[in-house]
Amino acid sequence: LIQTSDEGYLFIGERHETLQAPSDAYALKIAANGDLQWARLYGGIDNEYGYAVAESNNGDFAIGGYTETTGAGLRDMLLIKTDNTGDTLWTKVYGGESIDAAFDMKQTTDGGYVLIGNTFSFGAGSSDIYVVRTDGDGNILWEKTYGGTVNDFGNSILQTSDGGFILCGESESFGEGDSDVYLTKIDSEGIVQWSKTYGSEGLESGKSIDQTSDGGFIIAGYTREF
Repeated sequence: LIQTSDEGYLFIGERHETLQAPSDAYALKIAANGDLQWARLYGGIDNEYGYAVAESNNGDFAIGGYTETTGAGLRDMLLIKTDNTGDTLWTKVYGGESIDAAFDMKQTTDGGYVLIGNTFSFGAGSSDIYVVRTDGDGNILWEKTYGGTVNDFGNSILQTSDGGFILCGESESFGEGDSDVYLTKIDSEGIVQWSKTYGSEGLESGKSIDQTSDGGFIIAGYTREF
């Protein structure tokens, strides 16, 4: 969910025509008073999911998620650019021959996009954090993986005040427990500057991150230990 420049709201998620049917990515635009302005479905014969949406300076929208209909693998990152009425302008997919997905997406200060999720196609482990940065037309500027030899997942990304990015997720490769909150700072080219883990002997995950006014960060997520 985002608040749009016209003070309305845009929701992104998924919709199934029936309980047994594949899902489509689903966008729903409402006015400031709650009246429905438009609704759109995006998808093919298999599953598509929408996880994040951003509004550009000209009022267009971008939707991030994943697709099982098109792409190189079983599942690929999905980036859809629409106009201000939700009509598709272009669609891009990113990934390899296995399972890849985006769980967050932001527009960057140069008008491009950055997506974060996980990949089973590339990297050092079973699942690694997968970040793709694109230009304004969805063309890849760079793609990077982060993680160790077990499972690592990226759930949230934010461009920081220095032009780099902060990544938030969970790691089974590093930390104290089954999984820990995983925080990684990268520069504008995706090079790691530092990484931290937070948690206990149980399971923790970081789901969302923001930068605070003093230059630090605040993370929301969950724990199963305390």
